[in-house]
Amino acid sequence: MSIPQRSLRLERRSAKSLNVLSGASGELFYDVANGTLRLYTNNAGERVIMATRDWVTDQISTTGFNGDYNSLTNIPVFPTEVSSFTNDAGYITVDEVPDVDITTIGNIGDVDTNTPVNGQLLQYDGTNWVNSTVEGFTDTDTTYVLSGDAAETGIDLNLTNIDGNVDSVNVRAGAGVAIAVTSFNEITISSSVTVDDLTDTSITTPSDGQTLIYSSGSWLNADPAASGVALTDFSVTTAATASGAGSLTYDDTGGEFTFTQPDLTNYVELSDFTISTQPALGSGSLQYDNATGTFTFRPPNLSSYTELTDFSVTTEAPSGTASLSYNNASGVFTFNPGTGGGGGGDVVSDLTPELGGDLDALGNDIVNVGTITASTYANASIGAPTITSASTITLTAPDGLIVTGGATGGAFRLPSFTTTGRNALTATNGDMIYNSTTNKAQVRENGAWVNLI
Repeated sequence: MSIPQRSLRLERRSAKSLNVLSGASGELFYDVANGTLRLYTNNAGERVIMATRDWVTDQISTTGFNGDYNSLTNIPVFPTEVSSFTNDAGYITVDEVPDVDITTIGNIGDVDTNTPVNGQLLQYDGTNWVNSTVEGFTDTDTTYVLSGDAAETGIDLNLTNIDGNVDSVNVRAGAGVAIAVTSFNEITISSSVTVDDLTDTSITTPSDGQTLIYSSGSWLNADPAASGVALTDFSVTTAATASGAGSLTYDDTGGEFTFTQPDLTNYVELSDFTISTQPALGSGSLQYDNATGTFTFRPPNLSSYTELTDFSVTTEAPSGTASLSYNNASGVFTFNPGTGGGGGGDVVSDLTPELGGDLDALGNDIVNVGTITASTYANASIGAPTITSASTITLTAPDGLIVTGGATGGAFRLPSFTTTGRNALTATNGDMIYNSTTNKAQVRENGAWVNLI
């Protein structure tokens, strides 16, 4: 006999979808919203809702349903052939259900097995589930047997399947790498490689703190201080003979500088010259004899000239207008300071002299001056004035020092030094300079030079 259907699952639809759907006669759907079945009759537009929860509740309240099937109204009538299998209560008893054999998988309706063998799987062929041999799922019962070779070569890993076929996997060691098999089926890989085992290293008795340096194709161990170049690594020799304009060469292998002096045989030394002096004549002369290398100096004849020792200066008592006279016969200058009001007076004896106008030094220097007090110092002439002092110039301004460039511009210029010149200064904190080597303005701060920018 055929095997009865265990269950039937209808398509789930929403009430909104079923309300607009036009089904064919006899179609059944499950109404999710109402939790009931929806049946389409011969009228394509009719969608009969079968027993709903409201209908069941109404039946219970109307009929006073007591749980007995026969108490329900509008129940289907069992056909004769079916009712004959019921007991007095109208139910089919379990022991009266036909015997169905489903003790083996081959008795399931859509399973078709043909003498299965070990390792086969059920595979759907589009109609039934049939037993098939699937590639990759046969002979999968595999055991692992480990056996060890010599430590220098490694070990062999043997994979034995259920058919007794053995696949060998070779695990090989190398220089400084050892492989072993323990009694617990474990593979142990250990390494004893050191830096000295590398092909591009040459290590000689290393010690703490040493580093590797590269030299001539190999890495060598050396002290950090020895890894650089020291002055003791260099030497200087002088060539035995001079040559050309001279040269300085360096031997990279030995770290040796060789200095060759320039050839000066074609040049004249100071020892080759002599100087002689002849009596004064005319305005004097200096001659050179190229053959003997002798300079001959003849001083000028000054017998007709007056020397400064021939002059003398005397001072008369002040009278009238100041004057200075000269006696050509005696060579005496006579100075009369005068007593008139228009002169400068006795500046030495007058402790508070005053000027009636500008003092024009006519380009001469004013020397031995103590303190000069003025509200403005101006240079009206063309050129850049210079203030020169044999020692430090100190500017004292209680309200600060202001430097302006004037109407046509200008800037405050710091003294310029190279780094070498700056380091030679006896500097004090607060000193400012311009470093022409680094092109930076710098100030002395806490004993060090610091860039302003």
